[in-house]
Amino acid sequence: MTDSLQVLVVDDASFIRDLIKRSLRSQLPGIQIDEANDGRRARSMLNKNSYDLVLCDWEMPDVSGIEVLTDLRAQELEDGVEKTPFIMVTSRGDKSHVTQAVEAGVSDYIGKPFTSEQLLRKVIRQLARKHKATLQKIMGRQEKTVSDQARSAAHNSAATLLGGGAAPPSAPAQDPGAAGNPAGQAPAAAEPAPPKLKTGRLKREVKADLRLTDNTFAATVEDMNLRQALLRIQRDKRLPQLFEQAALDIQLGGDRMARLNVFVYALQATSQDFDCDSLLVNVLMTDEDPEKYADLSRFIARVR
Repeated sequence: MTDSLQVLVVDDASFIRDLIKRSLRSQLPGIQIDEANDGRRARSMLNKNSYDLVLCDWEMPDVSGIEVLTDLRAQELEDGVEKTPFIMVTSRGDKSHVTQAVEAGVSDYIGKPFTSEQLLRKVIRQLARKHKATLQKIMGRQEKTVSDQARSAAHNSAATLLGGGAAPPSAPAQDPGAAGNPAGQAPAAAEPAPPKLKTGRLKREVKADLRLTDNTFAATVEDMNLRQALLRIQRDKRLPQLFEQAALDIQLGGDRMARLNVFVYALQATSQDFDCDSLLVNVLMTDEDPEKYADLSRFIARVR
């Protein structure tokens, strides 16, 4: 039995891969994570390596997540080995797609957007079926680390209050412009802010749904480009939070829908009244699928 677990994370959006890695490492220290930015790369890695769990996006260019799953299950059947736990990470939550994933042999699925808690519950459930002892060791190390940090903080606070010890020395003051900049190196150029969008710029009304982990807002798209969208939503008890992960479903006409992974970049009331009933929400897109953006580009050209 090893003291580590091997996980493969597959998603064409680096934002989602980073979110998953950060969530897993925060609660499962020492877990080994490989990543693939498309289905073709995932296929290659699964042929070469054995994993205790796969977390895979459904919609990816070239080779989809359902194709990765189908190929993996066929190979496992041919080799006569146990099935690798496979969690599909998808914005497709309708019954037909869930049925398709189950028929292909998925172990579980999680819809975008998701919280770290939701992700960890599903990951731990799958890993515990075969690796309960290893998982307990890993989680025990996490509890010990948190406990040690708490005891250390309490000791330092008590020593300071009682005069029995000195507080940790503060870091030397730095020139704000020099922070994080090694001597002799020019500061890195800051990434430019996204261009500002304007209300009422589209030629016709475009409807969308902004899906958070626990709420969905019907939205009107005021303006958009291939990097961001400006949405008008009705005020609710639960408002979107800055940097919150979300999914944006834009109606392209007919039965066609663009499903985009986004995060909340800015919020603004539509008036200065305290009881203002609508908000403007600026979201930034995180997908890296050229096919998805090709469709969106043609749509924007028609409505902007």
